[in-house]
Amino acid sequence: MKHKEREELIERAFYRWAWVLCHLREEGDEAHTRLGEWLIPDDYVEYGTSLRGGGKREHAVPLAVLRDWALKQFSEDRSEEKIMAVAETLRKHLVIVRISPEEAALLDGDLGWKAKMPDGWSVEDGHPFARLEKAGIKVQPRTV
Repeated sequence: MKHKEREELIERAFYRWAWVLCHLREEGDEAHTRLGEWLIPDDYVEYGTSLRGGGKREHAVPLAVLRDWALKQFSEDRSEEKIMAVAETLRKHLVIVRISPEEAALLDGDLGWKAKMPDGWSVEDGHPFARLEKAGIKVQPRTV
């Protein structure tokens, strides 16, 4: 597949996720946390593996954080421009990394960040890897 074709498919997938969230919000549905996972293939967002090994698939920014932020964005504005802006932001933050089971336990249990980001982080200006970096998890980018 050519790069341009792949890029278009990725853009369409993120637009579809934002569009569905927008319409679910309009209908009063909160949407399942895993919706983005069902609509965006891992291959579009997989980044790399922890230096300690990669036994567990982990979203750099939890899906619940992204879903809740997107639904809030659509509380008053459901325009085409808003859908496109939300899709762009979702794309920036939906990243999958492979981490060790011990690192997963640290994030989910010890730090309590299973479904949230560190205090002070925001979708608008936060870095998607902030949770991993604050936990001391170093990730090696995958090579294509």
